[in-house]
Amino acid sequence: MLNSELVVGVDVGSTTTCVAIVEVFPGRDLVDVVGVGLVPSEGVVGGVIEDPVAAARAIREAANAAETMADVDAQTAVVSLGGEHLASQTEIGMLDLPGGRAVVQEHLDALRAQGQEISTPSGREVVHVDACEYTLDARRGLASPIGANGSHLEAQLNIVTGSVSARSRTEEAMTRAGLTVHQFALRGLALGVACLSEEERQLGVSLVSIGGDTAHVSHFRHGSLCLHSVVPLGGSAISRDVAACLSTSVNEGERLKLYYWDPEFRREPMAEAVYEIVGQDRVGSVTVELLSQIIGARVEEILEMARDRLMVRGCLAASPCGLVLAGGSSSIPGLVDMARRIFGGMPTKTAEPRRVGNGLELVRDPSAHVALGLALLGGDWMKAEVTRAESMGLFERIWLWLKDALGLGRRHDPVVPPATSVAGPAEEQE
Repeated sequence: MLNSELVVGVDVGSTTTCVAIVEVFPGRDLVDVVGVGLVPSEGVVGGVIEDPVAAARAIREAANAAETMADVDAQTAVVSLGGEHLASQTEIGMLDLPGGRAVVQEHLDALRAQGQEISTPSGREVVHVDACEYTLDARRGLASPIGANGSHLEAQLNIVTGSVSARSRTEEAMTRAGLTVHQFALRGLALGVACLSEEERQLGVSLVSIGGDTAHVSHFRHGSLCLHSVVPLGGSAISRDVAACLSTSVNEGERLKLYYWDPEFRREPMAEAVYEIVGQDRVGSVTVELLSQIIGARVEEILEMARDRLMVRGCLAASPCGLVLAGGSSSIPGLVDMARRIFGGMPTKTAEPRRVGNGLELVRDPSAHVALGLALLGGDWMKAEVTRAESMGLFERIWLWLKDALGLGRRHDPVVPPATSVAGPAEEQE
């Protein structure tokens, strides 16, 4: 890269829409966060945009806040894909190597391409393909076989499919908000890039992100996303449970959840929490013990469902770096302790943003982590393309295209993206 460039990440979650703008530097892994906008989501159900017009309002509001902070005009962005419509499956890609030749990158690309070509039901499409490990002849469990000689190469492929209409509604919302989709990426992938170290993603780690309506369950190994599953329950279900049991509002249920849940009974169990009763001119009260039981039942269900998704694919046994909790509901008091118990004593911690130099305070909110990861992914893809372009001797031409496709123009030097910069799911997407 000749100079620093700006990259935008847009995450439309169940409860929060976030736009993050980062500055990417040549030869530097850290980025500077220069603008963030966080607003309540509109038109989103189950982590999926159902009303593009309403969703566009929230995207534009968040973008305005980020643009004002960064003093830029955002034009293109890397955008999250999430929600209950996503499904992950494992397939085996196979490739013969005549003459026992050495494995090169083109062979790995060919195996990934096989995953892109699988048959999908009407209305669905492949949105992400990753190779979790390779087998070269009798050598199994290889992280990378490049340079090794063999006659038959196989790859364990994690293939994620999604709804075509869900992606289309997201594109429509972005267009209505005045932004162009450069690339889509899975929410779990973006979180992994934002909150996990390279060592964790290489050795093996599981990630559970509990949002408003859903929980995204991911597993990384050998640097690849080996599982991406969605549990159809999130923090909003907990708040609704409290509201239903106590005849109060969902907002009151949310407040009680955040301030009074005490799964380890560190408070006096018979201490009481006071709340407003819907439709009455009086308040109610509930003991911390009973409230913790109401909340804990749903939290336990969400964590057990996440654990089971990981166990089915053998991911828990392949997670020496433990479990990381993310998402807006990860700040619930006592969640780490309960998760550690449900996951059999596995080392458990709460996600923290990584790879940030200046502006770290802007992305400490868990609701900003996905947007940060999306921008980081965009910067990584940009650098990778520049490196390839340099090796091909086409540096200037491709660099200029990338600058248009991924970058931002500062107000004194606007950059106009090409008309073809809208991208659907591709191999690098989440």
